[in-house]
Amino acid sequence: MKRSAPGFTLVELLVVISIMAIMAVIGITVFSGVQKTARDAKRKEDLLAIAIALEQYKAQNGYYPPISAMQGWCATICNTDNAAVKNALAPIFANGVPCDPTRSGSTGDYYYNHIYGVSDGFEVLASLEGQTQGTVDTWSSCHGILWSNVYNLKVVNQQ
Repeated sequence: MKRSAPGFTLVELLVVISIMAIMAVIGITVFSGVQKTARDAKRKEDLLAIAIALEQYKAQNGYYPPISAMQGWCATICNTDNAAVKNALAPIFANGVPCDPTRSGSTGDYYYNHIYGVSDGFEVLASLEGQTQGTVDTWSSCHGILWSNVYNLKVVNQQ
């Protein structure tokens, strides 16, 4: 009887490669979901920091930062096209005004809007990547952009 040479058969190699490919796909999918969740958590933290900065600005000046006439009634916070709000908040933030983690076009920025009427206040908006519950609107009319998964932090002062 002949002895076979030590090694792996083609079938064994194909099974191992298939298992590794399946594990890699699962790992990449899970990692991508974790990254989205982390970016959404950062967005929510940033909006809270911006809200605190807006309240500090109002405590010092007696009003919220004005939105320039060119911006209309809603302004981006991080972009250079909104110097009025960005410059108003910049001294409050030690490391600069927060920007969206992805900065992907018009939905990659935080938006700031005055609320006028019976109460004076503001809202800041961010578009989320993942599905969240409770605090998400299905749309925002800020700049006429229709978003899905908009995180809306609204502060209305009763005075």
